Amino acid sequence: MGICFIGPRKFSNFMREYCPPQRGRFIDVDTGKVVGQHEGVQMYTLGQRSLISGVGAPYFVAQKYPKTQDIVVALGHDHPAMYSSTFEVDEMHWISGTPVPPRDEMELDFRFQHAHPVVPCRVRLDPEDPQKKRLTVVLTVKQFAVTPGQYAVFYDGDQCLGSGRIGATEATKFISGIVSGLPDESPVKDRLRIKVPERRAVTASC
Repeated sequence: MGICFIGPRKFSNFMREYCPPQRGRFIDVDTGKVVGQHEGVQMYTLGQRSLISGVGAPYFVAQKYPKTQDIVVALGHDHPAMYSSTFEVDEMHWISGTPVPPRDEMELDFRFQHAHPVVPCRVRLDPEDPQKKRLTVVLTVKQFAVTPGQYAVFYDGDQCLGSGRIGATEATKFISGIVSGLPDESPVKDRLRIKVPERRAVTASC
């Protein structure tokens, strides 16, 4: 069951009830510097404004690392680390069977949160994958906080074709490029290696 089914209660109180606090760090994506502390990555979602104690600047959650409890934050809603125009999909499930388009490319609509409107996209199918479970998605308009681990749903007009798990995004690759450019002596460089999240049991996302 997805976290959106917890009912009319405060999210932070719900998480504290079931997930004990785990102290972690907020790390600025541009500088690699620690800019604050938090009570656990489970308290935050990608794209959320992170209210950092003693910091008035508008930082937003760009990436989370549950193993280290580090949260990478970007300064400003319009920061490039917050947006993606491309992303990968794996474990794609086609409702009516594997599509057979004339080319290994399809013009479809996409969404990854139920409250968001669908947006046009171009889906590139892997010609070497007979079941078409691996996709590359190119969006016509960059989207905010496309989240690895959530599920992308694809439509052809009014017909829902299926969904697949979001893997690496343009934003995660952007962050990876910044991390690789940090000085070797940076204390956080080795801790911020970008990895596609491991498969999770959650099958529904908000």
